[in-house]
Amino acid sequence: FTLEPRETESPAIAEGRELYAPCSACHGADGGGGSGPAFADGAVIETFAAWEDQVEWVTVGSQDWPEATYGDNATPVGASGNIMPGFGAEHGGDYTEEDILHVVRYEREVISGHGCEPTLAEATGEECAPGTEAEAATG
Repeated sequence: FTLEPRETESPAIAEGRELYAPCSACHGADGGGGSGPAFADGAVIETFAAWEDQVEWVTVGSQDWPEATYGDNATPVGASGNIMPGFGAEHGGDYTEEDILHVVRYEREVISGHGCEPTLAEATGEECAPGTEAEAATG
């Protein structure tokens, strides 16, 4: 018999998994939600079709967000009754831009199951593994 080669996690995804720990307090360890919105099963992609928008939200947070709504579905800021902290250093957090890119990539690829986005992978210094690319958004 033959064993299938064990799939290894990219360094950026592994880093994102570790950095996701504080996020899990509100969004759940598996992204199922809690006091914060769910990420699993494509939910984060429905909110942020463009990863750049999600990076901005994670960086800035709800307290410094410049608009009354966020995301593609125009969710009112503070609708859950909770505060989304800004994780970017300039907004009171202690994550670098690279850290946030890794967390967002982990949330989108692993938790949401969206697949690898080539431009996000490139932003984390990697390429998508063959056969892992996300399907192009439609509509």
